[in-house]
Amino acid sequence: MNSAELGSNVFRITETEELLNMQEEISEEKANETHFRVGKVVRKAIKELGGIMPEDQETPKKSLKIIEKERDITSLNDINFEEKLIEDKVKEKELEITIKMLKDKLDIEMISKYTGLSKEEIKKIRKEK
Repeated sequence: MNSAELGSNVFRITETEELLNMQEEISEEKANETHFRVGKVVRKAIKELGGIMPEDQETPKKSLKIIEKERDITSLNDINFEEKLIEDKVKEKELEITIKMLKDKLDIEMISKYTGLSKEEIKKIRKEK
């Protein structure tokens, strides 16, 4: 629904509500008649002004549900990307600390304790460096 159609609907709804509030007794039948009557007047006004009738309005290429879903996926991807960056930074820092400890000739037990790396991972890093 574009802004013109939305505005027409809001106008129709608010005018109907006002008319119903002025009535002393409201039955379902009278409420339906009022909705129909106000809707007819709004449609007539759109036509007389040369506007586009609601049924002739161009429909959006994507529904609101699809747009919201795409937005949610994009947000989720952004969050996952940020989490991955943080994980990579943490791993990078662990590796940096491990290399420094290796250079300082600290034993494997202490390196494992401070970095959380397994002894096998530390031995592999030592071989690579």
